[in-house]
Amino acid sequence: MKILFFNQSNYPFSGTDTFLVNLVKNWSPDDEKVIMYNESFPDLQLVIDHCKDAKNVKYISLNIPTLYDIYSTIKWLRFLHPILKPVILLAYIVKLLPIIKKNNPDAIISINGGYPAGEMNLSAVIAAKILGVKKIILNIHNFPKRKASVISFDFLLDLLISWASESIVTVSKACMDDLKKKRKFYCDVVYIHNGIEVRKTFVEKKNIGKFWYKAYR
Repeated sequence: MKILFFNQSNYPFSGTDTFLVNLVKNWSPDDEKVIMYNESFPDLQLVIDHCKDAKNVKYISLNIPTLYDIYSTIKWLRFLHPILKPVILLAYIVKLLPIIKKNNPDAIISINGGYPAGEMNLSAVIAAKILGVKKIILNIHNFPKRKASVISFDFLLDLLISWASESIVTVSKACMDDLKKKRKFYCDVVYIHNGIEVRKTFVEKKNIGKFWYKAYR
């Protein structure tokens, strides 16, 4: 099975990148893993270094500027964001369609920070649905920025994401509850806590008292 992992990242190595690395490192070695990043991500090599022990991993760096890149270059465009967002989402979908089609994934996991930001992440989910990708999951790591008004583009965006995603997976129950409260999703919204690496430490019973004493002395 070929799994496409997508992460729109503009900043140096961050929480969503750590999540992606842990996911890829602990994924089945039998599956082919394709990691897609935008061209402006400064720490792609760091991701590659962290995933060096994972098997069957391929990296694709996209030559597509994010909204952060665009607004950093042309600062006054930020004020037109409510008008530009639908147009840019459509442009991203058109750009991503041939890239996703070429890689022909069986599933896509789009790792998004705060919804409804991460326009390229959201476009990847919609493009994958158009192409008939079998399993599509949007992963959200933060609380939604605002409620979705029925008369806003956000309401239409929620409908599109609900149509495109098999499920939306958040990182906590609180995040899941807030998404359900503020947004209008009609697909499954669930939560899976971030995993941690557990290293077992064995301490003989007779030494437990000494251990705690030294730790808190």
